Amino acid sequence: MADEGEHIHMEPQSNAGKWILMVVAVLVVAGFGYASYVNHEAVKQLTAELTASQNQVRTAGSHADGRGRGRNSRPPSRHN
Repeated sequence: MADEGEHIHMEPQSNAGKWILMVVAVLVVAGFGYASYVNHEAVKQLTAELTASQNQVRTAGSHADGRGRGRNSRPPSRHN
């Protein structure tokens, strides 16, 4: 124990570790947010492309032979 006349010398503590951890945490959260946004935009674009492709297939299927065959109709017969 220190005597009454002695002063205990305390070194100042550094907060650098806490600030580094805080910056890393903010960067991780920002990275996940950006990845989520990019993923959302990609899904939205792919959904739009799929819808356009489906509409194109439907349109091409109904005008393929000029008879306007529907989805469940039989193909024309190939008898000579």
